[in-house]
Amino acid sequence: MYYRGTGEMGGGGERNNDKRRRNDSADDFMSSSSEELFQSLQGDKASKLNMSKDVPFDFLPFSQMSWIPESTSQLEVLKVSELRLACQQRRLPKSGTKAKLIERLRNWSVIEAQRLVYNRERREAAKEILRTENTLLLNKQRQEVQRKSETRNVELDTGSLYNEAKRREMRGDIDGAKATLRKLLKLTPEDGRVVRRIARMSSPLEAKQVLQESLRKYPNNGYLWHGLAQLSMEYDSRQAKAYYKKGCANGCVNSFHALGGLEFKEGNVREAAKLFRKGIKLFPENHRLYHALGSLQIQAGLYNQALTSFKQGLKYAPNYGKSFMMLGLSYLEYQYNDDILLAKYYVKEAVKANPMFERGWLALALLDDNPVSVYQRAILTYEGLQRGKRSRATKNKWASVYQALALRPELTGRESYLVLKKASQLFSDDWIVWFNLAKRCSSKTRSIAAFERCLEVAGDW
Repeated sequence: MYYRGTGEMGGGGERNNDKRRRNDSADDFMSSSSEELFQSLQGDKASKLNMSKDVPFDFLPFSQMSWIPESTSQLEVLKVSELRLACQQRRLPKSGTKAKLIERLRNWSVIEAQRLVYNRERREAAKEILRTENTLLLNKQRQEVQRKSETRNVELDTGSLYNEAKRREMRGDIDGAKATLRKLLKLTPEDGRVVRRIARMSSPLEAKQVLQESLRKYPNNGYLWHGLAQLSMEYDSRQAKAYYKKGCANGCVNSFHALGGLEFKEGNVREAAKLFRKGIKLFPENHRLYHALGSLQIQAGLYNQALTSFKQGLKYAPNYGKSFMMLGLSYLEYQYNDDILLAKYYVKEAVKANPMFERGWLALALLDDNPVSVYQRAILTYEGLQRGKRSRATKNKWASVYQALALRPELTGRESYLVLKKASQLFSDDWIVWFNLAKRCSSKTRSIAAFERCLEVAGDW
């Protein structure tokens, strides 16, 4: 036979006896010191649980083996083979006498019970933190509304003009939108947001001229430098970096976020973290910087620091920003703490804060026992909120939810086809939708037509 741990082959009664003596010695040590080891590992928390033979089993996860009794005293009526099977399924040593097996299961049950209590306390603490943060955010929003009401007349004029420009742009009236923004620029000549929006609706050459003209008048406007950096990213990333740095130097919070993200993509993790921390120091209430720093810390394996960053960001984030923070917390609980229940709770809260957060629905489907039901609820929510609104068909992120549902093995070929057909109507400029639809068409003619549409759309990307 092969001796585990020695790598030697051998036989005979003498070696078998030596093996039994070693197993008995190990069991003697385990039995005599199990309670002592448990106390040293669990500390004062374990002392709250009863280590006697009356330890209850009714709250322990014995669902895998339903014949396990509900009290320790009933373990004595089981056979040694049954006790060994119970130990094996719980990854415990299965050697030793019946008394040692019972003792081993008792110690395991107490540790497992404490683990469940600990996880339950962590979940309750997480819920309490979110309730507190919601209260603080509500008070902050009330103060913000009161502050804005003091300058309501001026903001009403600028706000109405800005919204009118957005409506014209959505309708395709680019010239009308630019004319409205130029009127707004006369009221607020230093508003870099307005200049950047005009630049986005212009050709690259015209956009550059608009931004440079404004910078000659207001060279200390960081948002104008940020807009020029975004424009330069398409053809010269080094020049864009220089503009982003000027944006940071002139107090543009978006430049800290964009430059940090660019440094991180290029592998300069320390420089990216330095930029995010500097931005947080200057703008401590900007939730996007907290999320960017937390995401970077996850990539670097700094899970505890990422947890702190996301929880700090929750204090200042609006509902759509909260959804990103809680998705990050969910990832940490699932990947680092192996707490699926708390991970699922955070994702549910993310979707509750922002029902249009498609990444939250996709994550919830991965954690749920019935992903098809989650995808269906997500699609019903999306279509209900979009009903009566003018939707943007180009490159909509929600196409991924429809495709995830269509690719589920639980659906029949016909059901997958209908889901993708609906997606092709809603997101007609998404070539991946057309590609998947072409593969599921039962008719060769329809499949060819869908594939041709796929190639046509892909050429426009």
